[in-house]
Amino acid sequence: MRNYLMNKVISAVKANVPKTAIETAKSKLNKAIQATKGSKAKLKQTLFEIENKQPLTFKGAKQKTLSNTEKAKIRNEESKKMFEKTMSDNKKIIKNIMRGGKESKKDGGRMGLKKGSFPDHSGDGKITKKDILMAKGVIPKTKSKKKII
Repeated sequence: MRNYLMNKVISAVKANVPKTAIETAKSKLNKAIQATKGSKAKLKQTLFEIENKQPLTFKGAKQKTLSNTEKAKIRNEESKKMFEKTMSDNKKIIKNIMRGGKESKKDGGRMGLKKGSFPDHSGDGKITKKDILMAKGVIPKTKSKKKII
């Protein structure tokens, strides 16, 4: 029963396609009348807002509206820039790895440390509490003698 009613309603609606030149002209006239009514209402609203010192609802377009192809070009340019930036960053990282993988200051690495170990301030070849206290400044550092080869 339900399908029967739906088919009957859909078939009852006829397409309004103008067949003669006069019908085409009438259709264009009706569209123009509706467009005029819309712009008249917009104008009245703007005049009302100007008289009552309210912010304007319909602000004029100061620049050309971009077409879809122009928007696509802008998106493509932005994505190319992002891709190039990512590639240059990756090149820097790969070069750093090839040089030995030293950490830099900007990466938060600790400069001057070999393989992540604590520096041997006392010179005894082992990392002890004495080295930690020397690093903190509690115990004064011993002056290292330079080896002459």
